[in-house]
Amino acid sequence: MSMVPLRPVASDGAFPPGTRVGHRTWGEGEVMSEEGNRITILFETVGYRTLSLPAVQARGLLTPVPSTATRN
Repeated sequence: MSMVPLRPVASDGAFPPGTRVGHRTWGEGEVMSEEGNRITILFETVGYRTLSLPAVQARGLLTPVPSTATRN
């Protein structure tokens, strides 16, 4: 599956659990939690990864992915 980046996820630190995101290397995943300056995502191919929110925001590491409920 080819991922087309839509836009970086909002830099306001809002990553509610359940948000679908994409990463250039790790593919698609779902936000499991956001605590302080860290976000934990369960990626489909590599499992859980905890990332630094400042690094995610500064480098545009995540892009939003439409939820499976809205895909055609």
